[in-house]
Amino acid sequence: MGKLFCSRPTVNDGESMYKLRPLGQRIGTALLATGFGAMVIGGLLVIKYRTVRRLALHPDKKHIFIQSAGHSKNKGRFVKREDCSLEPGRDMFYALHSANLLLMSQ
Repeated sequence: MGKLFCSRPTVNDGESMYKLRPLGQRIGTALLATGFGAMVIGGLLVIKYRTVRRLALHPDKKHIFIQSAGHSKNKGRFVKREDCSLEPGRDMFYALHSANLLLMSQ
């Protein structure tokens, strides 16, 4: 066991014995570690859905097809062209702005 879950060892007859920390402290540590992991995974999922993989102008010239890294091969979302703006970003990247993209789903 690690230092988080046990107090310092006590020696009895040449053997080292560990004493468990209180249950509340162990549960609190486990919940903190689990919560931190969930936040990291949630952040990665948000970044994944914000990264645009493919942009295509629909043949009617009124809609833009947007496919993010979170979409499967033939899935995506159509957004009205009037609601979008494309601006130069850093390096060779572009920034696509649209209020409707905040609700992007599969």
